[in-house]
Amino acid sequence: GYGFLAENAAFARAVQEAGLTWVGPAPEAIEAMGDKRAARELAAAQGVPVLPGGPVELASHLGYPLMLKAAAGGGGKGMRLVGSASELEASLASARREAEAAFGSGALLVERALLEPRHVEVQVFGDAHGQLLALGDRDCSLQRRHQKVIEEAPAPDLPRRHELHEAALRVARAVAYQNAGTVEFLVEDDGFYFLEMNTRLQVEHPVSEEVLGLDLVEWQLRVAMGERLPAVPEERGHSVEARLYAEDPRTGLPATGPVLLFKPGPGVRVETALATGDQVGAGYDPMLAKLVAHGPDRGTALRRLGRALEQTVLLGVVSNLTLLRSLVRALEAGPLDTTWLSRNPLAEAAEMEPVVLAAAALAEWLESPHDFWRIQPGGAPPRRYRGPSGAVREVQLFPPLRGGSLYRLVVDQSEHRLELLEHQLPELRLALDGHYQTVLALRQGESWWVHSLASGPTRLESLPQLPEPEPAAAPAGSLYAPMPGKVLEVLVAVGDEVEAGAALLKLEAMKMEHTVLAPRAGRVEALHYAPGDMVEADSLLISLS
Repeated sequence: GYGFLAENAAFARAVQEAGLTWVGPAPEAIEAMGDKRAARELAAAQGVPVLPGGPVELASHLGYPLMLKAAAGGGGKGMRLVGSASELEASLASARREAEAAFGSGALLVERALLEPRHVEVQVFGDAHGQLLALGDRDCSLQRRHQKVIEEAPAPDLPRRHELHEAALRVARAVAYQNAGTVEFLVEDDGFYFLEMNTRLQVEHPVSEEVLGLDLVEWQLRVAMGERLPAVPEERGHSVEARLYAEDPRTGLPATGPVLLFKPGPGVRVETALATGDQVGAGYDPMLAKLVAHGPDRGTALRRLGRALEQTVLLGVVSNLTLLRSLVRALEAGPLDTTWLSRNPLAEAAEMEPVVLAAAALAEWLESPHDFWRIQPGGAPPRRYRGPSGAVREVQLFPPLRGGSLYRLVVDQSEHRLELLEHQLPELRLALDGHYQTVLALRQGESWWVHSLASGPTRLESLPQLPEPEPAAAPAGSLYAPMPGKVLEVLVAVGDEVEAGAALLKLEAMKMEHTVLAPRAGRVEALHYAPGDMVEADSLLISLS
């Protein structure tokens, strides 16, 4: 299988000592590759290129930028890019905490950082009869905070593909590898470098399955039972996978909440445990689902994935769905590198499009047919909605005459022709200014979740009709939790003078760490939480004067 226990050598030994069959490599292979520092040395001994690096004490000798990495784990946890010596101490502390939380070990190593590499991995598979195969490769370059977002197989436009596969096999042979595993590399135009080996099945293994026509989980079981591996099949077409995360695409912070409606788009393979009615909490990795498309070529696979993402509905919890839709379009120009997303913030879909506002207003009208909306002369009074960015727009709906279907919609004094063709909430079939479409609208407390084909999911907060009372004045510079989670560390004390941008407090949620920074210079007046405390989103953390 895959997961943390799959790379736990002590667990593998315990399984074997209990008289059970361990589905995976030998515990010795897990240990050899589980320590990233030892794995680097082993790869170098096999003639596989590695980046300059080693113990963190080498940082000052390597120069900057550097990459800190958890020695005992992978998956992007415990990784920090360090741009200068002034950042090193804080990055070391943060990476150690995250590595300890994820892997039970805070040991780190340091490597020279490449600024715009591609991340390519080779799927290897060995059996008990000495056969070791390279079952193609995958490009996993599109990442955010070192977490993979989109993967594809085979890696497009990959130079020296055969050399890369041979290097992966040399690493695997050095530990007599059996069962499924992945050897990962950073690739530049003029060469490649060993990154790590994952002694398990990767999250992105479905893209390899789709192009190979193999069930890799089935072959994990067959190899564990002593069977020989089949011949390497010829690759067929191209496959792309998108990871649906519970996170705010604006900030990259993890999100929680109820799943009001989840319906994956058609025409693709979907791997998920998520269902309508579930609750997404803060205790686990934010990945909710994987959508995998296959086609005879890369362009077809990307188009199929794009269509499926357009028709995927997830309401109730904030997700990266709209980001994924944009990324698939960006990939059509060719492969991207690991830092592309940080250098190219994508333009977001318009969150307050008239059709989204029309759907919210119509749903509110239809849900409460006897409230003041209907008894006001001349139509409903103006409604105000606040979008995810904080923008507020005013909407007024004028009803049809004598039971007709034609409404008049005014959005910020701009008039639109709106026809309601059919409805059975949450689904509304409507025509706005002559454009026919189906929109979904679901209530969540005082908010509405609206899904349209053009803009994806949008959460609109329905504001009171009268001007909102001014909130009680909070201490100037008060800081609020950007997400629910646990306080890991408070970095200041009452009475401290801090500069703007100073690190004040660290939160952990969904196995990720977030640092709260001072919005301006000031004096710490009060600390409202201590290390170990759990906080809700928007909780007041620290007050500054």
